[in-house]
Amino acid sequence: MSIYESTQHEFLDYAKFNEWDNVFNFIDKYPNIINVSPSNRWTVLHQAAYYGNIEIIKKLLELGAKQYKAGADGILPCEVSDNLDIINLLGGFCISSKP
Repeated sequence: MSIYESTQHEFLDYAKFNEWDNVFNFIDKYPNIINVSPSNRWTVLHQAAYYGNIEIIKKLLELGAKQYKAGADGILPCEVSDNLDIINLLGGFCISSKP
């Protein structure tokens, strides 16, 4: 099933604004939406890593989120976090470029 780009943006906006109940409602309705990145936006995994929410990250990974999908800026989800547990969970090899 194809998911309209506007629906994909709405989904990612929920993640961007840390509204995880809405994110998971979308995933329940459209399971293939989990790795979308219209206009090369950050994925929901990027947003969860940015917010430092390890439990959300674990749930997203269980549902099939891809930890090696970069955004338009070339940044992987593990690179938006300073939390070593998150970095290790998302691939370990990532070293954040943040000072």
